[in-house]
Amino acid sequence: GRSQAPCTTMASWPVSLPAIANWLEESASFSMPVSGDLATTANLALVVSGGHTHLFVMTADGGSPQQVTEGAFDDNGSLDWTPDGKHLVFSANRHDDAEYHPLNSEIYEVAADGGSVRALTDRNGPDHSAVVSPDGKHIAYVGFDDRQQGYQVSHLYVMDRDGGHA
Repeated sequence: GRSQAPCTTMASWPVSLPAIANWLEESASFSMPVSGDLATTANLALVVSGGHTHLFVMTADGGSPQQVTEGAFDDNGSLDWTPDGKHLVFSANRHDDAEYHPLNSEIYEVAADGGSVRALTDRNGPDHSAVVSPDGKHIAYVGFDDRQQGYQVSHLYVMDRDGGHA
């Protein structure tokens, strides 16, 4: 099993890896938010580009990546770990008509070991850049109600971890 460490810091950086495992194509592109201590047993959330984009989790000390999200969606928005390291909170447009409404992203949560993806926001407009509070009780994110104007001001929101009280 994976060792899980509470999230004390988060790093995200793009890297080009020629081969991390047999299932990755050469020069795949990743975003790697980190939970835990990189020097020991950190968990990495990998966003793999190519086809549809999904989240994968693996330990920093090796092992096989485990796919966390699936389906005909691109889970390629920003993401953060919950402080206990058990869930990922991310933004994506997982609507059936995503190609017709590209700005309509939501904030989602999924268990780090997989399972159903749960929407935490539901409105017309982009919700993104979610960050879980250090105590795990709240999520801050940025977004706006899409009025289909040329320019719209983004706002900072804070909601309860379950998606309530935004």
